Amino acid sequence: MSVDLLLTDYHTAWRQLIEKERDYQHRAAVQTYGEPELRRLQQAGSEVLQRSASALAFRNVTGLLPHQMIEEGDQDRERREALRQQRRREKIQQKVQQEVSAKEQQVRSELRQEGAQLRRLRKELQTQWASDRAREGPQPAKAASCFRPDLGKLDLRPIPDPPKRFVAQVAVNNTGLRSYLMM
Repeated sequence: MSVDLLLTDYHTAWRQLIEKERDYQHRAAVQTYGEPELRRLQQAGSEVLQRSASALAFRNVTGLLPHQMIEEGDQDRERREALRQQRRREKIQQKVQQEVSAKEQQVRSELRQEGAQLRRLRKELQTQWASDRAREGPQPAKAASCFRPDLGKLDLRPIPDPPKRFVAQVAVNNTGLRSYLMM
């Protein structure tokens, strides 16, 4: 799963959790104090809401407190949503770049280690070959060998006459078609 989708899913789940918590707190406040008392508390100021941990978390995500979010116009909401999405894309891009650079550094270090090991093994092999050659001493030159037939045992016969029909020439054209000249 890509980091892009994973971060988007986490963010969506977190926002839904905050909305559920806000709704639950609102219902609990309405049951406890009643609707008129709740309105009076909301009008008293944002000090009460700012002390709430969920309101602060909501403000960190949206940039507004819950009661300000309700009063906000559609244009401001669209603008904030566009800015939020742009920040999210930038964060995701930054995370991906960090992961890619970390992976690249890891691969480069592995390549350096493998190269050093290969050079070390090559030197060991060369020293092993040199020590083997030194132990054996100089190698004597081998006698030259070539084929020399023993003509005394060779039975010479005359070349037989060619049959009545034999292939004298083979021609191959560009398409691979072969033609034979028979004699």
